[in-house]
Amino acid sequence: MAMTLRLDTEHDAMVDRLARELNCSKHQAVVTAIEMADQRIGVHDRAIKRAQEILETRDKPLMERLADA
Repeated sequence: MAMTLRLDTEHDAMVDRLARELNCSKHQAVVTAIEMADQRIGVHDRAIKRAQEILETRDKPLMERLADA
């Protein structure tokens, strides 16, 4: 899908720096940044879900005692 991306001067400079650092085009730098952000969000969501599972299983008695305190 084609898309036009309009950036202010500051963000354009950021993309330019990223492209130079990755040794790629600005287009590929934007695609890579999107992929990295998506991966990071996924890792964060999985970590939160795992922490909730631990609280609801292993630490359930402790959480119940804290709720009663």
